Amino acid sequence: MSILNHSLAVAAYEDSSVSNNPTQRSVDWRKSTGPITVTKPSTVQVVIPPASSVVVFSGTRSTSMDGTTVFASTLNPVLSSTYRLTRTSGTAPAFRTDRALTLSGATVTVAINNNATATFSSSVGGSFTNVSVGDNVFIPTAATGDSASPFNTSNGGLWVVLAKTATVLTMARSAGESFGGVAEVVVVTANSQFLAFTSSGVQVGDTLEIVAGFSVVAQKAFTVSRVTPSWVEFVSTEALPLESAITPGVGGLVFYTDSKTYVRIESDQEVAVRLNGDSGNTNRLSPRASGSRGSEGWMDKWGPTWSLELVNRSRSSSANVTVISAE
Repeated sequence: MSILNHSLAVAAYEDSSVSNNPTQRSVDWRKSTGPITVTKPSTVQVVIPPASSVVVFSGTRSTSMDGTTVFASTLNPVLSSTYRLTRTSGTAPAFRTDRALTLSGATVTVAINNNATATFSSSVGGSFTNVSVGDNVFIPTAATGDSASPFNTSNGGLWVVLAKTATVLTMARSAGESFGGVAEVVVVTANSQFLAFTSSGVQVGDTLEIVAGFSVVAQKAFTVSRVTPSWVEFVSTEALPLESAITPGVGGLVFYTDSKTYVRIESDQEVAVRLNGDSGNTNRLSPRASGSRGSEGWMDKWGPTWSLELVNRSRSSSANVTVISAE
């Protein structure tokens, strides 16, 4: 952890001569903030060629959402204050990459090993061909807030694939989670009863920013607590409305990590500042004298900043930019 202190002094006066103690002060404002505990403080020097742009940082997770993706928000019936956003139609959001297993009709035999692992064997050849070591498997049950399942609730929830063949998966629980599982033989009746997907993509602990589509009461930032290819869950201690047929559109749901709390930008050329996915050029900072050290344009920002792109608006000179940030 690091300590951040921030001081500001602004003075403007109408005296006819320069003075260190003016009598006609139109502005006299001083403010110091700190000490504030932050992480990862850094200073980055960026040179942007004429009429070019640079992404200084971006913690945004990419998804496949588009203008047709439709969601519903529901309350998890077994997890207190936990909400789930589920895609109900349109383009799949691909919060994780689905391995698209088709186990409906297969018999799955669960065996418990003496090293806190479990073996899941399918009666259908090639059932797990698309699965890779390191993937996640999610078995929805009543204990996870889902519909009743043919699997015992002790076998429900999230698993991590340690080894695989075309018909057998050896799996353990996630790091830090106590092992739970029982031996059983199950006939799978729907593909949705046994899901496999990549471990990459939206992560537990990422921030979900609801930007559009949903009620303004829900348009704020939340921490992702669980995720599958088609839904994410988060906790809100404030009551949120339960909604359906919501189309947030491209950029309506933003997932990000490594968000900055404080950002300062200084530039010796005019630059357009694009924050948090903005694509316009209307937010600009300009130096008092282009290319002059000590006359840089600058801006400070407090608050979540998960991406920063800068566009050099000069057609002839490179922009020398300093970016100071802290999480």
